[in-house]
Amino acid sequence: MLLEKSIYCNEEILKEYLVIRIKILDIYEQKVRGNLKGCTPKEQYDYYEKTYLNNATYVKSLLQEYPELKRLLELKNNSTQRAECEIRKSLYAEKEQIQKMFCDGRKFSGTVGIYMSKGDTHRGGRSVAKVELDNGTILYYKPHSLDKNIKYQELYNYLCRKTGISCRTVQYLSHDSYGWEEKIENIPCKNESEVEHYYFRMGIHLFLGYALGATDLHGENIIAHGEYPVIIDMETYPGYLKQQSEKDGSSVEEKINKSTEIKLANSVIHTGMLPVLTWGRGNRGVLISAMGTEEKIKTPFKLPVVKDDKTSDIHIEYEPVEMQIKECIVRLNDQVINAADYTECIIRGFCRAYMVAMADKKVEVMLSGFFDGRSRVVLRHTQQYAMYLMASFHPDYMKSRECRKALLNVIHKEGESSFMKGIHDYEIESLLEMDIPCFEIDANSRSVYDGNGGEHKEYLPCTPYESWRMHMKQMSYSDMECQCDYIRLSMEMLKASDGKKKMFPTRIKGYDTDKERKIYSQIRKIVHRICNRAIIREQSAGWAGLQFWDNGHWNLRSGGIYLYDGISGIVLFLAKYLHDFEEKNASAEEIYHLAVLRLKAYTDEIHKKQIYDKNLLTGIVNGESSVVYTYLYLFKLTGKRVWMIYAEKHFSIIERVWKEDSQLDYLSGNAGAIVVAVMLYKETGNLKYYEIAADMEKDLWKKGQETGNGYGWRLKGTDGPLAGMSHGNSGFMMAYAMLYECDHKVEYADKIQLLLRYEDSLYSEKAGNWKDLRESSGESFMNAWCHGAPGILLSRMKLEELFPEDMQIKKDRLNAADSLFYGEQDEKICLCHGMSGNLLIMKKYLRKYGNKKMKEQYEALCDCLLFQLDHPAKISGTEYLNLAFMNGISGTGMALMEIL
Repeated sequence: MLLEKSIYCNEEILKEYLVIRIKILDIYEQKVRGNLKGCTPKEQYDYYEKTYLNNATYVKSLLQEYPELKRLLELKNNSTQRAECEIRKSLYAEKEQIQKMFCDGRKFSGTVGIYMSKGDTHRGGRSVAKVELDNGTILYYKPHSLDKNIKYQELYNYLCRKTGISCRTVQYLSHDSYGWEEKIENIPCKNESEVEHYYFRMGIHLFLGYALGATDLHGENIIAHGEYPVIIDMETYPGYLKQQSEKDGSSVEEKINKSTEIKLANSVIHTGMLPVLTWGRGNRGVLISAMGTEEKIKTPFKLPVVKDDKTSDIHIEYEPVEMQIKECIVRLNDQVINAADYTECIIRGFCRAYMVAMADKKVEVMLSGFFDGRSRVVLRHTQQYAMYLMASFHPDYMKSRECRKALLNVIHKEGESSFMKGIHDYEIESLLEMDIPCFEIDANSRSVYDGNGGEHKEYLPCTPYESWRMHMKQMSYSDMECQCDYIRLSMEMLKASDGKKKMFPTRIKGYDTDKERKIYSQIRKIVHRICNRAIIREQSAGWAGLQFWDNGHWNLRSGGIYLYDGISGIVLFLAKYLHDFEEKNASAEEIYHLAVLRLKAYTDEIHKKQIYDKNLLTGIVNGESSVVYTYLYLFKLTGKRVWMIYAEKHFSIIERVWKEDSQLDYLSGNAGAIVVAVMLYKETGNLKYYEIAADMEKDLWKKGQETGNGYGWRLKGTDGPLAGMSHGNSGFMMAYAMLYECDHKVEYADKIQLLLRYEDSLYSEKAGNWKDLRESSGESFMNAWCHGAPGILLSRMKLEELFPEDMQIKKDRLNAADSLFYGEQDEKICLCHGMSGNLLIMKKYLRKYGNKKMKEQYEALCDCLLFQLDHPAKISGTEYLNLAFMNGISGTGMALMEIL
C-alpha cells in the first residue's frame, strides 16, 4: 500500500480511500516516463512499491507535492492516537467494573488490539472502536453516552414481561461522553419456536420504533442473537415525528397530499426495520431492512472501485457495488429464514405491545423519559457525505485545503437562506477535517445543533416533545390496524414470486346458498376499511396508495385523483353504496362528502390555472378523462345537475392538454378521452364535444402505423401494437365505435376493420386467446379486462351492435366468450386483471346473450371470489390491503354490488 513505511500513516490509515487516487496517478506517471522495470504489470507494480513506496525520501517529496494529503494523514494519525489514548485511559480506570460486567470476573492485564473506525467518525475523528482484551473478551467503546440504550432496555424488558415473553439483557457501562457495550454475536435459532419468538420480539421493537419516531433501525443496527433481536445503535432515539403545518401547501390537493405523506413518514414503514425501497425510487430502488436476507444488495448508483490492483494498470472504474448485511440474518441451524413467513408473528408482537401501551400509563411515562436530552438527527444521508469526501480526495484537490474547500462548496445552493448557509458551512468544515457531519435535536427546543456545538434556531416547526405528544394522542385500535396493514404490505416484498396463480373455477360447497348475505357482508367490510383508512384534513379526505414498479416492488404514497388508483374510484364505490344500500352509515356519508369536496376542489383549482402540466394524462381510466367519467357517473346515479356542470368544467381542461398526449391508449391516453368526449356529446347534445372527439381522432390516427396486416399503435416500451383493452387495439376500437355510433361515417368503419384485422392476427387457435406481446416470447396470454379475451370481448360486443352482419366480429365474440367463461382464470381478485373484472364482463354478456352452461361458470367464479374474500390470507396484500379501484379492494366492492 502507498506510504506503508512512512511515519505519516499506519496500517489502518492505509486502508482508507484517502491515498488511492494519488497512488494511481503516480504509478501512471512513472509508467509513462518508462521508470517502471518489469515485463508484466505485476512486476512493474512490485518494482514501484520497492523503489518508490519504500523510499522515505521519495515519499517525503510526494507529500510536499500534495500538502493536503500530508495534513490529512497527520490529522488521521493524531486523532487515532488520541482516541486510543482515551480508550486505554478509560479501560484501566474502570478495570474492575469492566471485569465484573463484561468478563464474568475474569481478569485482564491489557489488550490484544484496539480496532478503530467501526463506524462513521464525528467530532474530531471520534468513532466506535472494537476492543479485544487479553482474557478473550471483546467489547465496544462508543464515544457517546449509552444512557438511552439503558432506558430502552428497561422499557423493552417491561413490554416483554407484559406480553409474556423473555428477553436478553445487554450489558452497558455508560458515562456522560462515552460508554462500553458488550459484543453481541449473530447466532442461529435452535428450533422453530425460537424463530417465532424472534419475530414476536421484533414486533415489540417495531412498536417502540414507531412510538418513538425511530428512522434508523436498518440491518446494520440489529443483530440476530438466536431468538433475541438486539438493537446496537440508539443514537437516533427518539426521532422527530413530522406534524402538519399551515405552510404545507396552498391548494386543497397539496395539503391533503402533505398530510398523507406525513402519516406515512411517521408510520412503521419509516422505522427502517421493514423492507422499503431505498437508495433511489422505482425500478432503481433496492430493498433494505432489518428483516435480513441472504441476497446481496447492489447499489443503484455507481461508486468508484479499484481495478487491476497490485499492478501497474491499476485504475478506478465506476460501477454498482454489491454488499450484504449479515448480522441481522436469522437462521434455523444452517437454514436462512425468510422473515415474510413470520409476518403474523411480527404483527402479534407489535399489537400486543401496542395494546399494553394503550392500557398501561407506565409505558407512556417510560417513553416520555427519552425526551429529557438530545438525540441525533439525520439531515443528509451518510452516503452523500461519503461521496463528497471521496471526490475531494482526487489529486487535483489535494494540493491544498483551499482546493478541497472550493470543491466542497458545491454543497452550498444558489439562493440559500442564511439558516441553510450556516448548516452547509458546518458540513463543509467537518468534511475538510474528514468527519461525517452530525446534528442533534433537543426534546424541548426547535433548534438543531451541529457537531461543533453551533445552534441553528427555529429549524423545527415544533419541539420534538410536542410532536411526540401529538403522535401519542392519535394512537388507537384503528391506527394499530392501519400499521398492521403497512407491515403486511411491506413484508410481502420479501416473498418469493410463485408466478401467476391460475385456476379453473368450480362451485364451492357452502357458497351456493345465502350468497346475497355473504356479498352484503363483504361490501360492508370494504366500506369499513375505506372509512377507517381515510386521512382527513379540513374539508378533504385522502388515502395512502401503492405505486408499482417493473421490478416487482412498490412503495406507499399519497393516493392520486384518477379512477385507476385514486380518489375518483373510491368516490364511485361509496356513491353506489350509499345509493343502493338503504342502511344508515354516517361514517360512509361523511367520508364520501369529504371525498367529493376534494374532487371538486381539484377541478376548481386546476381549472383556474393559466398554464397546464404538459404531462397530464388524458385517459378514461388513468387520466383526466377518468374524472369527467366519475362526474358523469354521479350525474346518472343521482340526477343532480351539479355533476354535469363539473363534468363539462373538467373536460375544458382536457380540451387544453389533449394535443400533448403521448400515451395514446384507452387507459391513459386520447383513445379514452375520445370515449368521454362522445359521452358528453350524447348527454348534452352539444356538438362541440363531438367535434373535439373528431379532432382527437385525426391526431391519434396520424400517430399510428400500418402493420402489413392492419393498423395499430406502437406505445412506449413495446416492440409493436398490442391486443386488448388497456393498451391495445380493442381499447382504440372503443373510441372508433363511439364515433361511428354518432354519424356512421364510412371512414370510421374502414379504420375499425384495419384495427380488427391486426388484432385478429394475434389470435392463437391453439390457446383460444389473443397473444400478449408485452412478453418478448410472444407466447404469453392473459384472461383479464386489461389484456386478453375479456377486454376484447367487450369491444366485440360493442362492435356487434354496430355491425350485426359482420361474421368475423361474431366469431371473435364467440371465441372471446369461450376463453372468458371456460379458460384458465387468474386468482387475483381485482377489476383490472382479476376475477372482479371478469365477473362484470360475464354478467354483461349473460344479460345480452344468456347461456345456461356459461351461467354455471359465472356462479363458480363468483363462489371463488367470495371464498378468497373470506380467506384474505390467500389474497395478495397489494390487492386486499390496497384501496384502489382498478387494482384494489374498492373496485372489487363495486363488482360485488353490480352482481347482487
